[in-house]
Formats: sequence, C-alpha cells, structure tokens
Amino acid sequence: MLNYLLEVTLCWGVFYLIYALLLSRQTFFVVNRWYLISTLTLGLLIPLLEWQQPVSIEQHPIVNTIEPLQITVQQFEQKIIVAQQQNYFNWWNILLALYWIGVGVCTLRFGHGLWKIWQTYRSSEVVQNGNYRIVYTNSSHLPYSFFNCLFWSRQFEAELSEQQQILRHEEAHINEWHTLDVLWMEVLGILFWCSPMIYLYRASMRNVHEYLADAWVIQTTNKRTYGRLLLSQSLSGFQIALANHFINSQLKKRIIMMTRHESPRHALLRYMWLLPIVMLTFLIFSKKENREVLKAQVAIAPTIINMDFSTLPIPEGTDFKMTAGFGMRMHPIHKVKKMHKGVDFRADLGSPVIATEDGRILMTKADKEAYGNHIIIEHSNGFRTMYAHLQDIKAQVGQSVKRGEVIGTVGATGYATMPHLHYEIIKDGKKLDPMEYIKSD
Repeated sequence: MLNYLLEVTLCWGVFYLIYALLLSRQTFFVVNRWYLISTLTLGLLIPLLEWQQPVSIEQHPIVNTIEPLQITVQQFEQKIIVAQQQNYFNWWNILLALYWIGVGVCTLRFGHGLWKIWQTYRSSEVVQNGNYRIVYTNSSHLPYSFFNCLFWSRQFEAELSEQQQILRHEEAHINEWHTLDVLWMEVLGILFWCSPMIYLYRASMRNVHEYLADAWVIQTTNKRTYGRLLLSQSLSGFQIALANHFINSQLKKRIIMMTRHESPRHALLRYMWLLPIVMLTFLIFSKKENREVLKAQVAIAPTIINMDFSTLPIPEGTDFKMTAGFGMRMHPIHKVKKMHKGVDFRADLGSPVIATEDGRILMTKADKEAYGNHIIIEHSNGFRTMYAHLQDIKAQVGQSVKRGEVIGTVGATGYATMPHLHYEIIKDGKKLDPMEYIKSD
C-alpha cells in the first residue's frame, strides 16, 4: 500500500512538473483542466499496470512420477510446533496505522463539508432559474455554487451590474460541472492525504476553474470593470468546503490571466510532451513481472525420479505455524478478496528456509514489492517451488540444491505485515495447493 502511494506521488510529481514549467501560464484553460484530470488518473493507473518479457528455459527431457497425498488442514497443523504469539515491532505497521488514521480524519472532514452544504440547502429558500437553482441563504458568505445550485446570501450586497457578473461567473462553474472535479480532488485528497502532490493538483485545478469562469464573464464585461469587482470582493466571508466560490483562487493570478494575450495555437505543441513522459513513467513505475531469468541448463540426467514435496520448507525444531492456506482470502494489505496461490508459515525473523526437493536455483530476486526477496527452484518434469518474503537469500542462480538444504531465512520483505514464508508449488506454470503434497508422519 505505502509503496503504491509513493509510486503514485512520484508519477504525479513528474506530470505536475511538466504542467508547472510549460503549461500553467498558457491560456488553454480547457486543455489544462483535462491535462490535470487525465494525469491524475494516469498516475493512479501506471503503478498498477504490468509488463513482462518472458525468457524460455531450456530443459532436458526427464521422466518422473509424482505422489500427491491428500490430507486435512487439521492433520497438517498437528505436525507443526505452534509458536507462542509474539509481539513484533514493525515500523511498517505503525506507518500503515498512521495512514488509515489520516484517511479517517479526512473522510470526516469531507462528510462534514457535504453535511454543511446539505443543511444550508434544506434551511434556505430555493428558486428555479433556468437550468439551475438559486438557494437564498440567511448566513453571511460570498456566492458559491455546488452542482446545479447557486448559493446566494440575503446579506450579500452588490449593485445590479455586479450581481449579473457574479451570476455569470457562477453559471460557468455550474454549466462546466466543475463540482465533479472538486469532488474527485477531495476523494483523492482522502486516499492520498500524505502526498504533497494532491494539494498542488487541487490548488491548480481550482485556479483553472476560476480562469474558465473569469474568461466566460469577460466575454460580455469590460476587463477593468470586472477586475475592480474582484478587488472589492476579495475579502470573503464564511466559506464552505467543496464548493466553487466567487473569490477562491489567488487574486493576482486571476487578474494576470485575464489580461494576458491568448496563447498562440502552436503553443499546443507543448502538450505533446505528455506522450514521452507517460511512456517514461510507465517504464519506471509499472509493475515489472521480472522474467529475465538466466537460461539455467537443468543438467539433471534422464532417469526415473520419485518427486516428493512432503518436506516442509521450514526445518523441524523451528517454532512456526501455518497462518494462511491455498484459496480465496481477504488480502491483509489491499483489503480485497484475492486468490492466495500458496501457503504461509509464520516464524521468527531469520529462521532458516530449506529446499523441499532436489533441484537447481532458477531465479533469485531482491524486491520491495509483492513477493519481496524470493527464490524459485526448478525441479524436474516442469515443477518449480517458490520461497517468498525472505530476509536473506543464501543461494545463487544455477546452483544445485538438495532437499533440506538451507537457501534463505524468514523475513518480512515485499507486501508482508509480519515475518513469514510464502511457499508455492508450480507445475507447468499452474500454481498448485502445496497441501496436496505434504505428508503426515
């Protein structure tokens, strides 16, 4: 989860840097609005995308026989020495707890803002005016809009011409559905409250909204007259979160953008920078299912081998217990139901991990994501075993190993909330239930 938050933040940082340096001063306000929306969405998706480059593994033909044995979970657990519950101090868990506390606080703030708007709407007089509603309130505030409602305080005083300019400004917010952008930013602000980029994006989006509304007003109003109105109303009163306010963005920026000459059409070419930047961020931040494995020649002589995966991946005499089996379960980090394609053994940090059958090390990988530090052993007849979330890797690619040989130690790398070993058996690319190959005493 935290890795994903960091990757999204870095993606947004790259996209926003391009916006700040090349695009923010252009008068293509509609294009800028969609640039901000699209890059926010791309930043969310790119770290979730996967690409892989499979490498074929050459093998000698081998004839084997397999002896799977069906047993129950209860029988299996009788074989394991149950460890006493340990208090494992993990900074990762503390950071996750702080993150969810922040999400909760931001959610409450968001809900309070919606509730306040709803209470104001219910207690006010509502008048239909064309395609939107004017909500006449008794509280003191500057005009603001939310979806197709324009909230206007009865205590707000302005000349008729100024009222018409303000109405036209808020109509632009309503007709362009700017509230949807605001709500999207608020939701992302909840989930990514710890990311500084979401606050920069949110401020820029509100600026663009105001530029669009100001541009709509000055089509029928003198720029100098409208500028004086902005200055006179710059000291706002009571404001409600989530709404589009008449005075919201930095006033100086709004006046500069109003008086700036329209950007030339060829300046649109600057937006072409988005294409190589998207490709670059995709290559850097997308998930790489690393299949660049050395072409280890599995030099096992053709013979009749009785494959037996009954050996546990953690040696006898080590305190451990099985904490998750093969099948659908609630993912402990992503909090969604996912297929768990192996079994998990909880043990002390640094406990030895052993090979469950003779074979050759096909791959070792040190990774901060998913499986963390992990090893894949190539056995005969298309069988492989994987040992994940290791603290240390004590084997090298191409090395021959025997059943019971130590290949690593239990860790909490990758997507792990506590020290444990994730163990898988794979046959011809299909992941099988290791429980079917575990023998009882």
